[in-house]
Amino acid sequence: MNVPNVLSGITDLTSQVKSSAASAVKTVAGKVAAVDQTLSPTPTAAMREILSHYDMTDITPNDFSKLIQQLSDKGTISQKDMQELSSIRVDLENAGVSPDESVNLLNFYQQRIAKVQDAAAHSPDAAAAQPNIDLLVGRLNWLQKFAAVRQQDGQGSTTGVNAVA
Repeated sequence: MNVPNVLSGITDLTSQVKSSAASAVKTVAGKVAAVDQTLSPTPTAAMREILSHYDMTDITPNDFSKLIQQLSDKGTISQKDMQELSSIRVDLENAGVSPDESVNLLNFYQQRIAKVQDAAAHSPDAAAAQPNIDLLVGRLNWLQKFAAVRQQDGQGSTTGVNAVA
């Protein structure tokens, strides 16, 4: 009786079973990950979905607050970004915009930036206004990005050339 050959055969068989089991586990894990990805949208997809419901040129302060809350809840913006975006709501309140009054946020910030720049141009210390201008420009940049995402998804009004006409 040749015992080493029997043991070698059992070892080979055990190795094949382990390899097959590991491969099956990897396959199942990959399928679970793929299903998980299809069930939970990526942060970018979640942001696009949320922004598709909001128009930065026709939005109330209350709706803007809902927007940033939804973005935060879905993990598409950081806590720091949420705080920065919340300052837009404060700016609206300070400007006397009522919570349910529709406002064009892009125009709102363009006008605010122009006023601060104009005041700085007539001030002896124009550089002192730069930090405020930078804050306002940063807020406007956020709003323009939101508007662009909505525009790309075909939710906004398009201003282009009609190639068919």
